[in-house]
Amino acid sequence: MFSDEELQKNRHLLRVNINYLIGMNRAIGDTAAIKFAVAFYDALAVGEDVEFTFELGYSQLFSLKENQTSVLKIKDKK
Repeated sequence: MFSDEELQKNRHLLRVNINYLIGMNRAIGDTAAIKFAVAFYDALAVGEDVEFTFELGYSQLFSLKENQTSVLKIKDKK
């Protein structure tokens, strides 16, 4: 995962073999980071797609009022 600044610097990665970049547009607390990561990686481990797992991780941030911080960039499917 990237910070927003790193996300912008690494946007070129979407032009190669990387289809998704996940970042935070500002720093988040440890509890929020852990909740996001657990939900995200648990869903990936059982075979869910990245967009669903991102939304699941994102949903964990609402109770912590951190839901405006996560960002998912998706490679154009051209």
